[in-house]
Amino acid sequence: MIDELKSFAQGMEIETVLINCHYPVSDDSFVLMYGAMVKKPDGVSDEVAQGMADQFAQGVKVGFEQDVAIWKDKTPSTPPAPSRAGRPRSTRTSRQDA
Repeated sequence: MIDELKSFAQGMEIETVLINCHYPVSDDSFVLMYGAMVKKPDGVSDEVAQGMADQFAQGVKVGFEQDVAIWKDKTPSTPPAPSRAGRPRSTRTSRQDA
């Protein structure tokens, strides 16, 4: 999965790209890989830009680790549980004339 993200900090627009994938390796485990790219904002020194990128990468790491903790308690549902958003839409329309 590739997510292009924009955020705002200290009056600057920060453009980032988050790349991740996961795949099962057994019935109860998976491999999760991720990476992040942060575009260096104009006018920012290399040192400051590196600090921003490091901070963003740390935030991504924390977020994924929180997700993994949640996923550990989930169980598969076969067939998948239905959701309202996943229901087919009706092709029938109605019209009311004034």
